[in-house]
Amino acid sequence: GSWSMVIERLRQAREAALEAAAEAIGKAGLPERGAAFRQLLQGSGIDRRPDQVLAAIHYLRSVEGIHDSPPRVIARLFEDAGLEGPGNISLYLNRLRERGLLEIPEDGDGRNRFAVLTPAGREHLDERTG
Repeated sequence: GSWSMVIERLRQAREAALEAAAEAIGKAGLPERGAAFRQLLQGSGIDRRPDQVLAAIHYLRSVEGIHDSPPRVIARLFEDAGLEGPGNISLYLNRLRERGLLEIPEDGDGRNRFAVLTPAGREHLDERTG
C-alpha cells in the first residue's frame, strides 16, 4: 500500500473511533496516537529522520486534524510513539521546505507551525513506501 492509502485508512479508522466514542459517551476508546503513528512509520518503512518529520506533519493534519503543529507538537508525537525525536525540528522543516516538500501557507505568518505537504511531499512519501 502506498502512503496515501494508509493515511486514508488511518483517518477513516480514527473517524470511526470518534463516532463510536461519542455514541458510547466515553466507553469506546480512541486509538492511542503514539502507537498508531509508530505502527504507520514501521509498517511503511519510513526510517530517515526528514521523512519521519514529513510523515508526522501529514499524520497530524490528515489523521488527527491538527493544523497548528509547531515543533513541540511534532516532538510530542515522537515521544508518544516511543521513538527518538528528530532533534532540531525547525531545521528539518526548513530543509523540507527548501526541497519543495512542504509549504507554509500565507495565512500562517510564514511560521513553520502551519506547514503542509506539497503534492511533491505526498509523492515523496508514496515513493518511500511503495
